[in-house]
Amino acid sequence: GTALPSGTHLNNNTVYYGAITSANCSSSIRLAVLVMIETVNAPTTQNVVQNFCAPLLGEPALTLADLTVQPTEIAWYSTANGTTPLAANTPLVSNTTYYAAAVGDHCESANRIFVYATINTPATPTTLNTEQTFCASTVPTIASIQVGQGQVIWYDVIGGTPLVSTTPLVNNTTYYGYLEDQGCLSPTPLEVIVDYEIVSAPNFTSGTQFFCPQPSYLGAITVAQLNTNGQQIQWFESATSTTPLASTTALVNNATYYAATVGSNCISTLRTPVYVVLESINVPTTNDTTQLFCRSTIPTVADIQISPSSVVWYDAEFGGSVVSLTDELINNAYYYAAGSNGTCESGNRRSVLVNFEVVTPITTNESIQFFCPPAANEVQLTIADLTIDTLGFGVNGIGVIWYDAPNGGNTLTSTTPLVNNTTYYVGKEQGLCLSDNRTSIYVVIDGI
Repeated sequence: GTALPSGTHLNNNTVYYGAITSANCSSSIRLAVLVMIETVNAPTTQNVVQNFCAPLLGEPALTLADLTVQPTEIAWYSTANGTTPLAANTPLVSNTTYYAAAVGDHCESANRIFVYATINTPATPTTLNTEQTFCASTVPTIASIQVGQGQVIWYDVIGGTPLVSTTPLVNNTTYYGYLEDQGCLSPTPLEVIVDYEIVSAPNFTSGTQFFCPQPSYLGAITVAQLNTNGQQIQWFESATSTTPLASTTALVNNATYYAATVGSNCISTLRTPVYVVLESINVPTTNDTTQLFCRSTIPTVADIQISPSSVVWYDAEFGGSVVSLTDELINNAYYYAAGSNGTCESGNRRSVLVNFEVVTPITTNESIQFFCPPAANEVQLTIADLTIDTLGFGVNGIGVIWYDAPNGGNTLTSTTPLVNNTTYYVGKEQGLCLSDNRTSIYVVIDGI
């Protein structure tokens, strides 16, 4: 046969014969070689642009092995004409073109296809506080967690089941938040630790609070006057109401109010009931708001007519000082009586004006009066013989009373015999009152 030049193209399924040549000779025996040409078709793919979600925390990284082409035996290159294949575990880089050659038994496909890879990496959600405290009383839910973005998907365990927005939060639990973009989640979640501020219900020494009446000018007794026992309290009209009562809300007798403790940011879930009793004490009454007293009797507070008698007296309509029943009355002064049940007093007081009736004393021009002793046949000297100025009254006239002492003592009748060297005292009676002072008359019976 004819020797073939070295540049001759081989034909498939053809036997070629090789002889060794030397100078002008060749080997008499030739080596037969059957040539078979392996034809490898270029790989195919349904998507030359392949989109991936960035792997989540804990998932393996994306590599060339995640690219989808047929057949599966592929050699990947970074360029269309590259000669060094990339390892199958080479990490994918987003927005990068890779070139695939199919791998046969001994050969690669002459042609390569390209695949453009994109990796969608949603951002991690943001928050101002990765440890968030909630009020147990508000029954917080997933929707209550504060984040800087909307549509955050929450889990209570990585790789678990998404939680709906109405899922109640659990105290001392970490929640994992992801943003979603075109079916992809943030590769790194936002971790938020949830804590509850648990506030205990308030404690009171008594479940009932009693209130005494207060003066009308202060208005009604209000929520602000409820005893908090030193605790920060919000008051409610029921165990479940959500709107606290204003401090100016008037209390209602025989009503129950509910107290919640106020914590740093929250109020107690449980509320303590407090029963309110508003004492009712009537204002005392009197037959006369202006009462007249004899100054000579030295009247005291106990002499003022009031009903009932179990009252507390004051020197002022509001406030002031308590006045003792034994205190002497003062002319033209007001006294104020508060009703009392021993524990409480009436909110308002009954005023009584005290006036004194002052009786002027009887006068005389002769404080020493001389008498001659009567003869045996004459009438004996008596009180009636004493001379006083009665301004129209006789010695025995109405309004004159004689005594044997300047204060107290015994009363004397007009027929009382006079005694030598003795002082007699006369007072004036006017209506029911007596003169404050008595006029003295010294009697001398001259025995010459």
